[in-house]
Amino acid sequence: MAPKDKEYFNDLKILASQNNLSEDIWQRGVPYIEIPRIYSANEIFVNLTPAGSFDKMIIEAMASGCLTLVCNGSLKGEIDDLFIFKEGNAADLAKKIKKIMSLPVVEKNNYQRKLRKYAMERHGLDKLINKILEELEKL
Repeated sequence: MAPKDKEYFNDLKILASQNNLSEDIWQRGVPYIEIPRIYSANEIFVNLTPAGSFDKMIIEAMASGCLTLVCNGSLKGEIDDLFIFKEGNAADLAKKIKKIMSLPVVEKNNYQRKLRKYAMERHGLDKLINKILEELEKL
């Protein structure tokens, strides 16, 4: 880890401690086989990947049942606006997290199902295989 990154990480740990956040928020690398368990153990997943790129962790989190918040505008119209926050806007993210956490359990469960369905139907293995086959037919 670069010195500036280590300093930043230490600052984050201090901030977390000052705000009584659990040490469990710091995850080191884990074997891929454990990733679904980690996602499933959490209600909300926040992804800060900016627009113009697509992070597969977004789909993994949705498929695992997490209420997934993104700042990636390419998902606008694909998922409910409640789960898209303004890039670089911590206040908007905080507002969305508070709103989601205050939803009734039934509504949270409905959103989890919708996000999982989106992940499976739009980005599932079957969809990927079909895309590959379509491209191979073009050759």
